[in-house]
Amino acid sequence: MQSTGLRTYATFGELDDDLLTVGADWRRYEQDYTVRLLNATGTGALLDIAGPLNARANIPLNPLFGTGLPEDILGVAESRQENFGLFANLTMPTTDQTTVTVGGRMDYVDTSVNRDNAVVGSGAFEAGAGFDELHDFLGMGYVSMKHDIDDVTSVSLGGAFAMRAPTLYEMYSQGPPENPIRFPGAITGNSSLDPERNLQFDLGMTRKTETYSVTVRGFHSEIDDHILPIPTSLVAVPGPGAAPATTTLGRSIDTPGGATVIPDSTVVVYQYQNVDRARLWGGDLLTEWNAYDGVTLLGSVSYVAGKNEAPVVLDDVGDDPTQGLREKDPPPNLFPLAGTVGVKIFDPCDDVWGVTTIVHMVDQQDRIARSLGEVGTPGFGTVDISGYYRTALLNVLDKNYTEHGSLAIIDRNGNLQLVDEPGISWVTSVEWNY
Repeated sequence: MQSTGLRTYATFGELDDDLLTVGADWRRYEQDYTVRLLNATGTGALLDIAGPLNARANIPLNPLFGTGLPEDILGVAESRQENFGLFANLTMPTTDQTTVTVGGRMDYVDTSVNRDNAVVGSGAFEAGAGFDELHDFLGMGYVSMKHDIDDVTSVSLGGAFAMRAPTLYEMYSQGPPENPIRFPGAITGNSSLDPERNLQFDLGMTRKTETYSVTVRGFHSEIDDHILPIPTSLVAVPGPGAAPATTTLGRSIDTPGGATVIPDSTVVVYQYQNVDRARLWGGDLLTEWNAYDGVTLLGSVSYVAGKNEAPVVLDDVGDDPTQGLREKDPPPNLFPLAGTVGVKIFDPCDDVWGVTTIVHMVDQQDRIARSLGEVGTPGFGTVDISGYYRTALLNVLDKNYTEHGSLAIIDRNGNLQLVDEPGISWVTSVEWNY
């Protein structure tokens, strides 16, 4: 993938008064990713990716998208996306305690795909990802307010609407072996995807004194046309001999007849689709307490949850249509409840050295999109230790000099004497992580 862009902007006004920023930008993305898979008639090598595909002779080399040809070419078709944008931001102190910020941007997105690329050489690409191109205007706008309750406490709130264009990967993929729902599978793009539309509200409060600081924030987001990988078919990969199919992973997807358990040897093929509406909410808490000179206690906790409000039903390429997210399922790949506690010990005078110990705690994740084949994750905890000790070599040439404003005295002979700054000096800095 290659990305190129430029931005220009101008700011008008004063820092403590109305401040307006306007500008324009342009960015171009180009992507071309090719995977060559030998079919069962091949020699057993996986081209363009190091290493053998599978050492067992009775497993087809490419059971997912076999075309009967010696090899199948998968990946992301050679494509590009250009984004032309105009943006503006206005910050207005409405009172001594309140500041309001409004802004927005307008973008024009233009995509194209090379139909002569090797990835699109068969009819499978046209039937799967397709050749549609996006030529559309996208908008974004926001407003926020920060209010100082007193010298140490402030509250903030805001709202924003934004649109996100589908990426080139989401539009023009053709079966690369990926793990869209945390387990190896295959993904197909969808060039007819609509842009996502997100309406989000945020609320926060911060209190910061010389002794401690606390920040708490929360958000609620409504996403229309949310882009998600949805299962479209199952491909059974044969195992050695007549080995029974296991279901250790506990994966399942929804079908019209109910939840269908997926054997561990079965690969789920996904395609990106628009879910009519998904909902996300959550928040975080961050705190610091200067318990003693040179000792600071740290802590944080974060949580995010979600729910799909419009299950998706797709026509399978086989006989049994599969159903996407059940209404009670959250979207996939949500991060679980997590928190940290720690202590930082440092030089209270000049901050020359410091040692920080952080304990990370992550809860098990059982709030998963089961109907998409997502599997849970057990909780865990880790301990990180980091430190620093600073050093530097200053005035290497040992130059005698006097800064403007340095001390000036009259010597014993009545002459003006400017006091020199330090000569060659050493400052040391060492950092480590464990």
